[in-house]
Amino acid sequence: MTKLILRLSEVVGIVCLAAFIIFICAQNEKSKTDPEYLSAQIISAADTEGLEERNSLYVRKKYGIDTDRLEFFSVYSSDSVMDVREYILIKSDDGYGQEVYSALESELNNKLALFEDYAPEESALLSRRVLVNEKGFIFLAVGKDSALLLDIFRSNL
Repeated sequence: MTKLILRLSEVVGIVCLAAFIIFICAQNEKSKTDPEYLSAQIISAADTEGLEERNSLYVRKKYGIDTDRLEFFSVYSSDSVMDVREYILIKSDDGYGQEVYSALESELNNKLALFEDYAPEESALLSRRVLVNEKGFIFLAVGKDSALLLDIFRSNL
């Protein structure tokens, strides 16, 4: 009987240890990076000439994203229909991130379809876009500097 209790306590201990390890790994999956600092690093390196910082109303109308569910967002885009450059950084911790990612991806695909036949430069920028969902951040860069900005994003996470 005591061997059974001893064996059972070993199994319970192992299960608790495994649960603790999984919990620690899940905590490390999210970035502890300050989103404002990360945004400043990206925007300082980006070509933002002619772009404007956007507010929550713009983000809701253009992408259908509920900004109240976001921990942080920074959006730079142009008023010109022909300027496809865009820089977006979003932090979302509540599982809303995948919906946001899908909304951005859908908007980009729609834009690409519109520009594909008559604006080759804009189509090329849209084709080389960067859209990633990493460590609780969603990052979008459409511009000639997209690859550089992705490096800055990743090195600051």
